[in-house]
Amino acid sequence: MARILIAGVGYSNLTDLSLGPILYGHLVKRTWPDGTDVEDFSYGPLFILHFLGEREAYDRIILIGAVERERRPGSIRRYRWMNAMPPAEEIQARVIEAGTGVISLENLLVVATQFKKLPAQVVVLEVEPFDGSFGETLSEEMSAMLEPLADEIADVWTIPGPLPPMDDYEYIIANAADRPTGWAVGPARDESN
Repeated sequence: MARILIAGVGYSNLTDLSLGPILYGHLVKRTWPDGTDVEDFSYGPLFILHFLGEREAYDRIILIGAVERERRPGSIRRYRWMNAMPPAEEIQARVIEAGTGVISLENLLVVATQFKKLPAQVVVLEVEPFDGSFGETLSEEMSAMLEPLADEIADVWTIPGPLPPMDDYEYIIANAADRPTGWAVGPARDESN
């Protein structure tokens, strides 16, 4: 039986940037295959390292969170973490940030890779927020994405066995309120130019 961890990553009380912990609340209510754990990673990478060290090793980890990258709000970047580590100085800076409690997908990936706590199969879903201000709830637009995101995770990423082939893709949920399972898929684009 495959061991799979699905974790929502992010701070609380930052509107759409709190997507990970809020999505956790939706994911934990679902029925998952045996061997699947759903966790709230709204705490720093050092605590997560301890958490991973105390658990039986996972075969696959799926991390979900909101990340500001100046892309189209609501776009979902899906990629497989390939252990692409930054230079040693940046790794050290990330470890120091982790010690201060910085919570981010990037920090978690770098620090957990540095300390060899991740399996070979790591999938990341980054969602571009609509609103990154302080607040206890998601924007209306981001709230409409919760169930389609949970469906995507349940339908695709918990398939036992090897991961499906994947490149770096950017998804757009088409009319999320009207078509909660309608996904338009295309290659990731650099929209900064």
